[in-house]
Amino acid sequence: MLISFVISTTQKEDNRVLKTLTSLDQQTSIDYEVILINDNPSISKEEHDALGALFIKNKRLVLVDNSKPQSDAFNWNLGVSLARGTYVVFVKEGDVLNPSTVETIKKVSQKATNKAVDVIQFQRKLIGLYEVEKTPSVLIEDYLYDLSENKEVFAYVDATIYNKAFRTSLLIDDEIKFKPRVRYDALFLYDVLAKSDSFYNLGANLLTNTVSIPRYSVFDVTNQWPHILNNYRRMGIYKTMRDEITYAQFYNLYANFLGLIKRFKNKTLYKKALIFVRDKYEGRIDLFVRTNPIFKEAKHSQFNGDFENFNSFIKTELKKNR
Repeated sequence: MLISFVISTTQKEDNRVLKTLTSLDQQTSIDYEVILINDNPSISKEEHDALGALFIKNKRLVLVDNSKPQSDAFNWNLGVSLARGTYVVFVKEGDVLNPSTVETIKKVSQKATNKAVDVIQFQRKLIGLYEVEKTPSVLIEDYLYDLSENKEVFAYVDATIYNKAFRTSLLIDDEIKFKPRVRYDALFLYDVLAKSDSFYNLGANLLTNTVSIPRYSVFDVTNQWPHILNNYRRMGIYKTMRDEITYAQFYNLYANFLGLIKRFKNKTLYKKALIFVRDKYEGRIDLFVRTNPIFKEAKHSQFNGDFENFNSFIKTELKKNR
């Protein structure tokens, strides 16, 4: 079996999980399974019966009922432990997969000569809070990276778990797990990359991802990074990866933290985030701009323009959001 799709559902928002399951039913290849973890024991009998009916109807569906609500981290770890596929793909309920998702990833996996590619990244369309037809990437499309040589992947990877296929045996053999009580996406991804040999960057758009205001504190997006840096220090690879990891940290601080909050249209929250970044990172950003070789490549031009004049950028944004 090629892919185990893992979905954690609470069944609280217009039964969005059915939209995701329907997109999986429409796959052009049946070389997959779905591990659906119901994290809401209090759902109505009708909703639970509907899930049970899906389980009976679909032989590729594994249904798990939690006896009490757990965290997403717990559910993702449980899904990995149950997975029979070569790859695990984590899917948010409500997201829609392209009908050729399984078939496309299968073609990539068949290109590997010795063993399965450790991580396969694909592109996604974003809708909801804002719309992007295809998530941009400065990495070479349809290209297999050797991570022992191509360290730029660590700088430019899309820091989310939701557009990746992770080799299941790597996760299990290296005991890579989501951490409880810590925002998990970038932290998990960079743990995987540190223990991977290969990374394939697909140019195909395989997923429509609905972006909404997160239920967690958006400050958790940046609070993951001290954990990531400490993990790399413990593994003894921080010094050799410092330029790439530092670039990733500050780019994500700019794009996935400030950029996301700005889209909320909440001036008070955005002002708070700007002051947080200014007070916490100002001196470090000045040093980063002067010395980081990845930054000097200027592959994210808007990011470079704003951070080269960091103090001016912060002052201008604060003035706009008085």
